[in-house]
Amino acid sequence: MRQIGSALSATHALGIAHRDLKPENIMLQRLSDGAEAVKLIDFGIAKVEKARLDAAITTVMIAGTVRYMAPEQFSGENGSASDIYSLALIACEMLGGHPDVRAVSSRVNSRAKRALESALAFRPEQRPQQVRAWSDEFATALTSQTRRNFAIAAAGSAGLVAGGAFAGSRWYGTRQDTPRVVEYTAAFDPLSEGFQIHNDLVGTIVENPSRTGFDSWRVTSPRQGNYYRHLTDRQKRLALARRWKLTAVMRAEEGTTDATVDFAGRGNRFDVNILVTPGADLIRLSTQIFPERQGLDYPIPRKRPEYRRYELVYDPGLGSAALSIDGKSVLSGYRGHSQFQEDWGIEFGASLYASSRGVGTFQLVRFEINP
Repeated sequence: MRQIGSALSATHALGIAHRDLKPENIMLQRLSDGAEAVKLIDFGIAKVEKARLDAAITTVMIAGTVRYMAPEQFSGENGSASDIYSLALIACEMLGGHPDVRAVSSRVNSRAKRALESALAFRPEQRPQQVRAWSDEFATALTSQTRRNFAIAAAGSAGLVAGGAFAGSRWYGTRQDTPRVVEYTAAFDPLSEGFQIHNDLVGTIVENPSRTGFDSWRVTSPRQGNYYRHLTDRQKRLALARRWKLTAVMRAEEGTTDATVDFAGRGNRFDVNILVTPGADLIRLSTQIFPERQGLDYPIPRKRPEYRRYELVYDPGLGSAALSIDGKSVLSGYRGHSQFQEDWGIEFGASLYASSRGVGTFQLVRFEINP
């Protein structure tokens, strides 16, 4: 951390921001005496900080890797404070396996955590201004722990890596070969979190109402598109035998917004759909897609698009699932369906429904197998 801070400090002193700081651009070089030195590479999108857009320019280039970008970079603004933000995310990943302060073990001391939080302030002007001073402060905070506490912190972080207890896309498990939970938490790009895209889909990060941070991921599709992550055969068998729960915090804007778990090869497909209809959001647990959409329906009067928490819980004793919305039980006896099963596993996305496109936003998608 000290060497990275020193290297960045040298570029900032020249008025240059790296703009794409990430682990792939930090290399270790072994010197002749056997020591290792940090080297920063790939200044391909680096920018002189004092450069400003001409007033006539109405478009900006958003450069960087989404996972490690500071909030202002999504508006085309860059500077040394953006590099400090990215470096703090890398520090979080070094400690907890994921670029998010929530992934850092609770055993890491409060002084180090305060340093991380200061560098991750939403507004650039609220972050430390000197990267070398900040990295020294952070490194000193880490090494000030006793040897015993440091070993405990390292063990805790290793446990996070082994168990997959990360913010963003999470995998937890009591057995290494059978993760029990997969979770996507906005506002990370699902592609950077291990999901893949099926069909046409565009995703963008969304600000919270107060515009102090980003809290969701908007999905737009001209026909039907989704993000997906496969389930293993063992995960399917355990889920259907023990009990599973699909949770989604989502909001429909146009067409249909949906979250799905597909047990292709072992069982049915279970869909939670939000259909935008005149005056209401029609919540549907699909039982048929072709030739006509059918399902168990629950309408909610619609004044404006809003987030709701949907929880679909499967009971193996009953062989069916029940749906609750914001903690209220609304539908039960849902046995899923077997149409269009393509072994996608966990899916979420948007599609057409009496509309020219599908648009929806997501704050959380979580699938959990009962231990």
